[in-house]
Amino acid sequence: MQPYLAQIGVKGERFSAHALRVTAATLALRERADLNEVRHFLGHACISTTTAYDRRWNDASRPVSLQLPLG
Repeated sequence: MQPYLAQIGVKGERFSAHALRVTAATLALRERADLNEVRHFLGHACISTTTAYDRRWNDASRPVSLQLPLG
């Protein structure tokens, strides 16, 4: 993933495939997606793994989505 990010001028270890998975799960749950559906989407066998990806509790005032320096 890092080579693709470098092509658009994004650098930093915070940006990873795992971070994108966590963001996707959190955003889906924030939009009221069913936890079991998100589990299937992520390919988790156990729902407790999916609940660990839920970052809605982290900071309600700060957007979860990655903020890329584009433009």
